[in-house]
Amino acid sequence: GAGAPRPGRGSIPLPALTGAAAPVSAPARERRPQQEEHPRKDSPHGKLDGKVAFTTGPPAARAAVTRSGSPRRARSPHPAQELDDQTWQDMIDINLTGVWHAAKAAIPHLKAGGRGGAIVLTSSAAGLKAYANIAHYVSAKHGVVGLMKTLAVELAPDFIRVNSIHPTQVDTPMIQNEATWRLFRPDLDHPARADFEPASQAMNLLPIPWVEPADISNALLFLASDEARYITGVPLPVDAGCLIK
Repeated sequence: GAGAPRPGRGSIPLPALTGAAAPVSAPARERRPQQEEHPRKDSPHGKLDGKVAFTTGPPAARAAVTRSGSPRRARSPHPAQELDDQTWQDMIDINLTGVWHAAKAAIPHLKAGGRGGAIVLTSSAAGLKAYANIAHYVSAKHGVVGLMKTLAVELAPDFIRVNSIHPTQVDTPMIQNEATWRLFRPDLDHPARADFEPASQAMNLLPIPWVEPADISNALLFLASDEARYITGVPLPVDAGCLIK
């Protein structure tokens, strides 16, 4: 109708994205920090009223992404019935509840801006596929998809788009560590990165062991740009084909 926000044509260059709103801290299981750390009206960074809301994410991927890490012990693989209650709760609190808290704090600012917006939630290939021994992680990441789709429905009247990204293994310290190498190569006493590489590649359809952080950033920037102006409610894999293998 008249006065409804409409996205512009063409793509948004990176400087426009990074200048659209101020970054805030990564999501936590408690909501209060998110409420306090979103930029105020008098902030030098401005308000979260542009096409993009920064809610968290690595420096190269700051476009309305709500992403969180996991406590090391919560990443430990165990069959579902062997997970202790605290390990389960930690994972859900950080990887699902924290995402909700960050989005919940950002949405009023986007609505108040009256110009629509784009929110991108980072999930995982495990948000679209089951993996044994990480029921807590799979459940949290599937939950992010449900949250994304619900927000897409609720925010569509305000022309705020909501999508999610689902990476395969990404070449970051989250996988490049001795604990992960041992998990994938239990046959070796002291596995190294080179030993882990073929085991990681076996997960993917394309002949690569992992994707790069820039691959995730580029997908995020696309979803946040006007090139994706009518894309909402979509879980986008950046997975080297692991979901169809």
